[in-house]
Formats: sequence, C-alpha cells, structure tokens
Amino acid sequence: MKSKKTQYMTSMALFLAIEIILVVTPLGYIPIGPLNATTMHIPVIIAGIVLGKKAGAELGFVFGLTSLIKATIQPGITSFCFSPFVTIGTMSGNYKSLLIAFVPRILLGYLAGFVFEIMKKISVVSPQPLFRFVRHKNGKFQVVLQFPAAYILLRYRVRNAFLK
Repeated sequence: MKSKKTQYMTSMALFLAIEIILVVTPLGYIPIGPLNATTMHIPVIIAGIVLGKKAGAELGFVFGLTSLIKATIQPGITSFCFSPFVTIGTMSGNYKSLLIAFVPRILLGYLAGFVFEIMKKISVVSPQPLFRFVRHKNGKFQVVLQFPAAYILLRYRVRNAFLK
C-alpha cells in the first residue's frame, strides 16, 4: 500500500514540476501579439488520464493559480478576465474572474480522467477496437477521426506504463 502512495506522490510531484517549468519558461504561456497561447493544459490532461480524476483536478487548480498569478503580475489586454486585482481601462476584474481562472482548469483535469474511465469501461479491456474501427473507415473524416483514436490508444498505454 505504501508503494502505491509513494508512486502517486512522486508522479504528482513530477507533473507539478513540469507545470512549474512551463510557467517560468516561455513554453507554458506563448505570447502571440497581445494574447498568450498556453501549453499548460497538456500536463493537466495527462495527469487526469494517468493518475485519475483527483490528480487531474489538483493539477488543474495549479494551472488556474498560475493563470491568476501571471495575469496579476504581467497584465495584458485580457488580464481582468483572470485576476480580480487588475483594471484595464474601465474594465476591472471581480470575483467572477476567479471563477474563470479556476473552474474550467479544474474541470479540464477532472473530465480528462472521467472520460478516460468511461472509455475504459466502454471498450472493456483497451481502446484498440475503437482504433481499428476508425482506421478501416473510408472517407474524408478518416484523418480527423484517427487523431482522437490514436490519442486514446496512446494514453491507455501511457497509463498502463505508470501502473506497472
């Protein structure tokens, strides 16, 4: 039992370290003109899949907290949406800014784990039957559908690698 707790704690520390590295480098928030594109959601989704809904939600909270801090310390055009402490022109943030900063990011991690659990139940052992179905499908949507199927297959293998 202790080894599972230790494994969970070290995996969570690894994902947290990845989040911190993304925050302090330009890899996490990529400036594109006046806005910032983000790659911070990737570790949150992977943690939700690999470690479960709770870990995904916890890492989503960290993502929301970093969004709040970044919007407060380095304000931009949309910073009032993520921080109640910023005023841009006549627009100022309020408590709803905290909801915008935290709730979607927490739900992102939670729902990634939740959807993975549902997919695991639907395809009994592994998502490989779904991948085979999409691979044999002909038509314009084949390429579009193969990416989600490959993602499902890949995350199943990644999660099993962590659980062994």
